[in-house]
Amino acid sequence: MHRHYWFPATELVRDAEGRAPNTYDLSIHHGLPKVGEANQELQKIALSCGLRTLRTSWKDFSAQDADGRRISFGLSFSEASSPVSGVITGNKQLTRRFLQAAGAAVPEGRLFQPEELEDAVQFAEDLGYPVVVKPVAGKSGQGVVAGILSRTGVEWAAAQISHLDPADSRFIVEDHVPGADYRIYVAYGAVLSVVLRRPANVTGDGVRSVAELVVAKNHQRRHNPHTRTRLIRCDSSSTYQLERQQASWDYVPAPDETVWLASAANISQGGDSTEVLPETHPSILDSAVRAVDAIPGLNQAGVDFLVPDHRRPLESQSGGICEINTTPALMANQAPVYGEPQPVAETVVRRAAESAGIQLPPREGTLQIAVRAQASPIHPAWLDG
Repeated sequence: MHRHYWFPATELVRDAEGRAPNTYDLSIHHGLPKVGEANQELQKIALSCGLRTLRTSWKDFSAQDADGRRISFGLSFSEASSPVSGVITGNKQLTRRFLQAAGAAVPEGRLFQPEELEDAVQFAEDLGYPVVVKPVAGKSGQGVVAGILSRTGVEWAAAQISHLDPADSRFIVEDHVPGADYRIYVAYGAVLSVVLRRPANVTGDGVRSVAELVVAKNHQRRHNPHTRTRLIRCDSSSTYQLERQQASWDYVPAPDETVWLASAANISQGGDSTEVLPETHPSILDSAVRAVDAIPGLNQAGVDFLVPDHRRPLESQSGGICEINTTPALMANQAPVYGEPQPVAETVVRRAAESAGIQLPPREGTLQIAVRAQASPIHPAWLDG
């Protein structure tokens, strides 16, 4: 099923601050794989800026100006970043070392082999609960469990990582930094977007059950180009989170009561996103840029930042960087669920063009497309009709 309609229209499930979700034009996204949306968005921007483009796969295209100067994109990032940076950031422990060497704020933590579970539990107790357990090479937030309060929680999280990737079940135990979770999108030495991320949740209205609220909220998420295939999951993990709150799928939350369905603030697992760049303190933005500069050959990344309040100076509160992603999901920042969207894709294209010596004009509202192909007798009839 590619399209569906809900009749009568379901009542909106607003966020904890009472905001309604953003709406987007999804007409250009129908039929596209979810991993190709950002690449298609970048190509659309390049075309509207007067560049000629050549698509070589669903995830790769190049663009050039009239003088033959070229820029290329794979997924949502340009070719300007060094492959070495991807190797470094693909390993969370290695990333920690580079950030620590650069003096960046990172939570205290340690790497463990799967057979070192007892040592991991002891380390967690020495740190003091709560702690976070995460796979050394996981991505999209898979396997990350935050807010662990006991030995049982550490053991459960380590077991989940073992099932996730039996070939590499190494995991990191680190201090749980209190605060909200932010994805800061940095490109070419500047912050383009700051998205506040919250774990999958529903806000009660005193009428609908948790299950009914999830169905309604997933319906809303299908109208966002990034979250349309990233729905709130009803599985053993979300059931576990409900049980931690003495709730169930049949529970009816009171008006404005928030019920959490995940511990990690991950959009891929049904989390919410809110754009907050205009109100983020400059000290936090500067810290994110310095962190990206600490990784050799990296010019575009998503910095996952934990801090209690993005509006306050970093030095006045505790905060830390928990991960750097060299292939950030551009659409997560381009199309937030809440808040005023920022022109992330256009800025990425323009910065990449500038680095290649290409001066782009303002975007055009209309495009000219030339299609070259062998014609059959039926093709002229299509054009005449």
